[in-house]
Amino acid sequence: LAYNSHSLEIYSGICMAYSLFQSQAVKFAKNLAIFTACFCFFLPANAKTVEKVSSPAKLCTYFYDFNFHDPQLKKPEVRRAIKAMIFSNLIKYENGETNPHILPKSLQVETESYWSPAVVEPLLTQSGIRPKSPLHLNILFENQKPHNVIGRQISRALAQSDLIRVNPQAVKKSELIAQRNKGNYQIIRNEQCIDKPDPTLFLWRFYSKSTENKNGYANPEVDKLLSKLQQQKLSKSKRQAVIRQIVELLEQDVAILPLYEFSK
Repeated sequence: LAYNSHSLEIYSGICMAYSLFQSQAVKFAKNLAIFTACFCFFLPANAKTVEKVSSPAKLCTYFYDFNFHDPQLKKPEVRRAIKAMIFSNLIKYENGETNPHILPKSLQVETESYWSPAVVEPLLTQSGIRPKSPLHLNILFENQKPHNVIGRQISRALAQSDLIRVNPQAVKKSELIAQRNKGNYQIIRNEQCIDKPDPTLFLWRFYSKSTENKNGYANPEVDKLLSKLQQQKLSKSKRQAVIRQIVELLEQDVAILPLYEFSK
């Protein structure tokens, strides 16, 4: 009887220990299930935040703006002379394709080209520029590659004329933006990018009342045509015809100094 009583106590202890172990095991299993469910729930959200979503490449143009409030640069002959000097020299930019036109090549419409090699000296003298009263130009660009390299190439090209005195100014990007917004420049580095292949997205900045118009360019005929594009429903062919007219006017005016196109 004593033996049986002792055995019973041992057996009871084993049962209590097993019951306690089983209870803890169930709690652990439940906690593990809850943790796994939470982890699986939050994992996709976190994965979305760190996953790099690939976006289509932007089509960009790289150019310099003229300040149309400047008494010399508002003369079309001066702007044509500057453009002729730049494109008669090979300004290298390894990340872009040379393009002397307003629109990227893939968006260009058939227009009469208003750019061709020109004799610079007659254009400048026609504007009243002489050796004793040369054209003084400040060229503003960023002080980092590739902008400083391109800016100095442009400065050297323009300095080849005895009628031009060039002052290249390399500044921080924040300073460049500030000076552009203030209109405190003569010629300044700029670029424009679009997400979809629509040529009108490159043209709105030339509307005289546009908030994107920082260089003071204004042509009533361009304004009229841009308003027509925006306000009227046009067929594809008529829309192309209006775009063609706008581009021809901008090219004729040398509204900007286009250099390259690229993707980023």
